[in-house]
Amino acid sequence: MRHVVIEPEPRGDPVRLGACRRIVGDDRCHSRVRRHPPTAAVLGPPFVFLAEKQGLKRMGSAVKFIGPYQGGGIIVLRSWAKANAATLENYLAGYIESLRWVLDKNNRDEAIALLMDKRQLTRPLATRSYDLMIEPGFGFNPDAKLSTEGFNNVLTLRQEIEGGPPPRPEKYLDLSYYDRALKLVK
Repeated sequence: MRHVVIEPEPRGDPVRLGACRRIVGDDRCHSRVRRHPPTAAVLGPPFVFLAEKQGLKRMGSAVKFIGPYQGGGIIVLRSWAKANAATLENYLAGYIESLRWVLDKNNRDEAIALLMDKRQLTRPLATRSYDLMIEPGFGFNPDAKLSTEGFNNVLTLRQEIEGGPPPRPEKYLDLSYYDRALKLVK
């Protein structure tokens, strides 16, 4: 998951994203938030819980403030996808199957153990993170299905920050590989 830290201009409104002077989007955000506390930050699990533990106030889910948000995706060049369609479709099929496993509550204990091992999280932190990641409407979408409304929201936010005309979703999306990958999944 990527995490975004928003640092508004000193005179800016911390809620209006257009007032931002810097947006940082990677796993280093939590440490940056610790060193240079911003006015506001959007963090995903487990970083949201670590920041809260360090005394930062949690204002709630970003989804409650901005609506649905497509937070992640698989991005490749169209030319690469066309030249490697079978590889991409098999990768997507594997991702969908692994996500089904993660979202199956019968695998909860094993998934939490994996978070503890691979991310070096304590059991309480791994448990809270897992529960948030599988929360409908916030966490992973079943079958990695694109949230059209969430993607349009991302484009709207991008347009607000960068200016210019709103980008058209079709410029960025080709779901034909995903549709074929779904047919490969058991």
